[in-house]
Amino acid sequence: MKILAGIPTRLRSTSGKIADILAQAVDEVLIVSQGAQVNSGSSNVVVHEKDVNFGLVAARNYILSYAVKNNFDFVVQSDDDLSYTPHIIEYMLKEVWDNPTLGAIASSSRAYFNWDKDVECTKNFLLAPCSPQLWVARTSILEEVGEWTLEYLEDREHAARMWKLGYAIGMLHIDISLTHNPFIARTNISAGGQDKSIARKEKLRQAIEYMNKYHSNIVRLKIYEGKSAKRTFSSRYYWNNLLKFPIARFGYALKYEDSRGRIL
Repeated sequence: MKILAGIPTRLRSTSGKIADILAQAVDEVLIVSQGAQVNSGSSNVVVHEKDVNFGLVAARNYILSYAVKNNFDFVVQSDDDLSYTPHIIEYMLKEVWDNPTLGAIASSSRAYFNWDKDVECTKNFLLAPCSPQLWVARTSILEEVGEWTLEYLEDREHAARMWKLGYAIGMLHIDISLTHNPFIARTNISAGGQDKSIARKEKLRQAIEYMNKYHSNIVRLKIYEGKSAKRTFSSRYYWNNLLKFPIARFGYALKYEDSRGRIL
């Protein structure tokens, strides 16, 4: 199998470090840079420089397009502000290889793993509503799902379409050593050049309205306003509805069951 890893990055200096980790587990690493400072010592890392306003979603779609054009079988995508070992990639690749109806698998952060550590299941992963931050998928399935569209919540919207096509999503659940940590990125523009809070809030509101319009049968999102709000938004997934899609297409082919009563 031929594996591509992609890192979208903007105005940061951390992608080279992550690329050197990924380079140990994949055939090629593609960094889609937008004014970033990239320092990598691996021979299988390539950098494609784009305009500083190219955008995160455009970068994700560029990585997928590159994978298709160059006949990669699997795509790994990583955010540019994480810390992990190559072993996580190897385990995730094995799971998507062994489970053809698994649309994507994500790494779990240490915090999420601790919250779910007592959940028992028949696989090395738990079912998850989406695959954020660090994930692996078959190129053919990503092609079937289509490009990322929303500027905000793009991972949730793309995942909703993946589930509706019948492909379940998992989150690696083996041992706390096989998790990832975020680390503080050095940037020359705060938050890697992201929008200021007011613009971000409005774009998030638009994304939530879109999700509630087109995917309300499987998830409902709510935005929180005011200075006293402890979180930006919340989401509630309807798992009974979510599971109907892969069952309708593949039956119980995944052979998954967990202590939360989910069977697939």
